[in-house]
Amino acid sequence: TGPVVLDILRNKLKVPEKNILNKDSLEDFGSLPADPNPASREDFLEFINENKSDIGIVIGPDGSRCLIVGENGFVVSPSDTLAVIADQCKCIPFFQENPLKGIVCSICTSQASDKVAKYSSLLSFEAVPGWAYFAPAMLPALNHSIVFGEECTAVGASSCSYCGDKDAVWTLLAWLSILAHAKKSVNEVLMEHWKKFGRNVLGRMDFENLPLASLESFMSFFKETYTIRLKKIKTGDFENVAYRDQLHLDPSLRIEETHKGNEDLAFDIDNYVFPFGLVRKSLMRNDIFQTYQIQMAKGARVIIRRSESVCNSTTLRFYIEVCMDPEDDRLLADRKVMRVHH
Repeated sequence: TGPVVLDILRNKLKVPEKNILNKDSLEDFGSLPADPNPASREDFLEFINENKSDIGIVIGPDGSRCLIVGENGFVVSPSDTLAVIADQCKCIPFFQENPLKGIVCSICTSQASDKVAKYSSLLSFEAVPGWAYFAPAMLPALNHSIVFGEECTAVGASSCSYCGDKDAVWTLLAWLSILAHAKKSVNEVLMEHWKKFGRNVLGRMDFENLPLASLESFMSFFKETYTIRLKKIKTGDFENVAYRDQLHLDPSLRIEETHKGNEDLAFDIDNYVFPFGLVRKSLMRNDIFQTYQIQMAKGARVIIRRSESVCNSTTLRFYIEVCMDPEDDRLLADRKVMRVHH
């Protein structure tokens, strides 16, 4: 990624050399964490704060993920980046040439982009966690552009002539386009967005290296004890492409018919409604059913997910999401919000 970013920032955007850090490609990433996230890059947050920078970005070695930081080391969540890009798409050159028509995000991404989709009449879909399930959404098959992302600092876009992928450089340029158009800082853009749509605060807790038998028993508890209500996000037709349920539920079932009232608590398993109908049910892995969601009042929810990787196959993740109205005086207080709703 280094040479590409260096060419864009130094040669095209004329960013001063002293503001471009760790630009030389190294086999060991300079002994720094390869994954750009706030927990592993506290040094960068302090650097932004000490230098009073308006914006900072950490880009992963392969250029797929990025960490966006505003004034005073304020971290922009990937969910907010996705929502802001969707809302401000008309000032981004890519979407000026390819008008945005839809948003795709994983179930573990906050519901911030859903609010934008509803406001702007965009199609909005949830996908199973894991970037591999976004692959068909990247194909230039629909003659329309899509923006997609998930909570692990990955955002990208595709169009009829561009097969997209998670792209940190594209995300950086999209943010710079938004800032140039608004003539405001990252923090100001976010605050205006929250004043318009409200704010979704999403936290995650990981429990690693759990005993396999205990983990499987825990997940079976949800599957066997509760009556599972399948959740359908949105259905519809897009040009001549039908967005259909891969689990063959009633395609006429709409979201308002499956959601209970605000005061009810409901367990549900996220039903994989793939947006383009390009993945056969037989190709879907069984572990997609290892994600459970607890929907609560006022848009709050808890997501319980069994996460498998090459390094650790016994990780349990809890995602906790809290929604705040535009009038809430705690819009900037992440930790305070989570304590109040604990």
